[in-house]
Amino acid sequence: MSDCTFSPSLCHIDLGAIRRNFGRMGQAHALMPVIKSDAYGHGLVPVARVLSDAGARRFAVGTVSEAMALRDAGVAAGHCAAAGGAYRCGLAGSRHAGVDPGGGQL
Repeated sequence: MSDCTFSPSLCHIDLGAIRRNFGRMGQAHALMPVIKSDAYGHGLVPVARVLSDAGARRFAVGTVSEAMALRDAGVAAGHCAAAGGAYRCGLAGSRHAGVDPGGGQL
């Protein structure tokens, strides 16, 4: 038996830093930020809002449901591409949701 104990971790997301770093990457309208898996744990909708405010017009997400979450939050006014996962609801469902199935597992 181990005496090892675990302490909870806490992560503070600096949305200002995300915005600054995105701004350093070039012309915002020409970039497609990848924000799959809850923006890698940073928060899908808050990160998408910050990037959208910084000029992003399209996003790459992991699943159609992530793209729909952005749309439902009013963030994804532009183009969303599901890198994988379109197979879960089919091509018709992804197109109806305004999501480009963009490759991956179809």
